[in-house]
Amino acid sequence: MGNAAKIKAAFAPGTDTNDPGAAPAIWTDAAAFNAAADKFAADAANIGAATDGPSLQATVMALQGDCGGCHRTYRRHAAAPRRASRAVSRFFRKCSSRRPLAACCAAPILHRTI
Repeated sequence: MGNAAKIKAAFAPGTDTNDPGAAPAIWTDAAAFNAAADKFAADAANIGAATDGPSLQATVMALQGDCGGCHRTYRRHAAAPRRASRAVSRFFRKCSSRRPLAACCAAPILHRTI
């Protein structure tokens, strides 16, 4: 059994607490998830059948599409990380001090903006 075939076993009924990054749709819409896993396994098996560069490229592109489609649908998406303020960015670009942050020349600016 190849690794692609292990996907369905990893997300079998009763495994919904194993991966906090997995969306509940894996188990509530198991038929669609299993169909996506089967398509991924079939596309992964086709890589060995590629005879030249263009056919390999097409097969790999199909495999990447399978990955992205499944992850968009069946993965919980974390909130986007908060970007640093401009003052913080300027501080890290301009300050080359190796002193602790509290002793740095830009520390008062940094503490006001955070």
